[in-house]
Amino acid sequence: MQPELHLAFPTPILTVKVDRHKEIKEAYVNKCREMFADNPNHKPLWSRGEHAWTIFCDDYPEMDCWDDQMSQCVRDYIAYITGTYPEYELGIDSWVNVHDSTMYQNDHEHFGSIVSGIYYVKLDPVKDYPTCFVNPARMGMETWGKLNGFNSFQIKNEACAMDTFPNMLNLTEGTLILFPPHLCHLVPRSKVQHDDLRITYVFNIERKR
Repeated sequence: MQPELHLAFPTPILTVKVDRHKEIKEAYVNKCREMFADNPNHKPLWSRGEHAWTIFCDDYPEMDCWDDQMSQCVRDYIAYITGTYPEYELGIDSWVNVHDSTMYQNDHEHFGSIVSGIYYVKLDPVKDYPTCFVNPARMGMETWGKLNGFNSFQIKNEACAMDTFPNMLNLTEGTLILFPPHLCHLVPRSKVQHDDLRITYVFNIERKR
């Protein structure tokens, strides 16, 4: 009998290109630049220990780019996970993150939602990093094989990676990524200092009763 390798606990992550990306980017970027220039020190309460800039779409509805494609992707994602297509109404809590090359976000989760998403409106693949996702088993894997005092046991299999840094998922501008809200993630500083902006549309999905 041939041996079988089972990847027992995979994390479901969906990526898709946004059809309206060119249209959204043209509408978004100049507005974000103006808002960022007018109030560069603006930050939400949750980012006191970070260097981030955020506006909430409830306060700026013109910045909400949610569309039918995103809605369909979320429903398909929920159906894949639960085995049942969601006919119920979705609640969307969305915001826009604007970062210059020095800005970053610490590791965090989005507990309280059923799906989280990030759409990369503007991302320079040469200068910027996308979001980095952390393996839920990272703490245990860091010590895997090292308890005997030797460092020769090095994990090379991508399925057992500690995280997605620098860009294991090949996230590019125009990509929407959906992931479980418990999946820890962070946003590193840019690779190099530059004068442009990194812009993302971020959301949490809840079920409306």
